[in-house]
Amino acid sequence: MSMSIDARGRSKRQTKVRTPARVRGAKSLLPKVEMYTDERIAEFILNNAVDGEDYLRACAEVRKLGIDPEKIGHFKPLGVV
Repeated sequence: MSMSIDARGRSKRQTKVRTPARVRGAKSLLPKVEMYTDERIAEFILNNAVDGEDYLRACAEVRKLGIDPEKIGHFKPLGVV
């Protein structure tokens, strides 16, 4: 690790990272792209609600997707029946 000074006189740490030649440009190491269905997106929206008011907003967003929130497996926030 080395130190340098920027134009404003602040010190900046610089770290050099060396990548092995066998890794550079290796396309087989890239992660596969996951495509989310509307149902999976609805599950994310519903599971991220933190309280009753937020849950009602999440349900409204899921209905905008054309999905019934009750048909999606998810965890309701505490206090929501």
